[in-house]
Amino acid sequence: MLKMSIFVTLIALSLNAHAERCAYPKGIQNMPNGKKATREQILETKKKVDTYISDAQAYLECIQKREDEMQAKSELAPDDPINMERKALWSKRHNAMVEEMESTADRFNVELREFKKANP
Repeated sequence: MLKMSIFVTLIALSLNAHAERCAYPKGIQNMPNGKKATREQILETKKKVDTYISDAQAYLECIQKREDEMQAKSELAPDDPINMERKALWSKRHNAMVEEMESTADRFNVELREFKKANP
């Protein structure tokens, strides 16, 4: 069991080392209040959201490439517990990024709808 724990730790460290080569996109901290925002603020925020989504897609492509490389180098069977753990960690990282992308887009869309209501 200790051996398995050591292997899982090594895989996690290896995943982190590979993922560090992939640039994690910086999220958008402040979105303007759609009820009070100017057209320029909304347009500027849209540009930031578009850039963020593009950067996030590049990150997802990068981590997929790294996962594919790790899988190709692995001498273990695909259903080996160590491989399964690595895949689970990759999946969590991937899904977290997708959720963050969706959340960012949703937040912007809420403010955009509020802006449109306030500025018909």
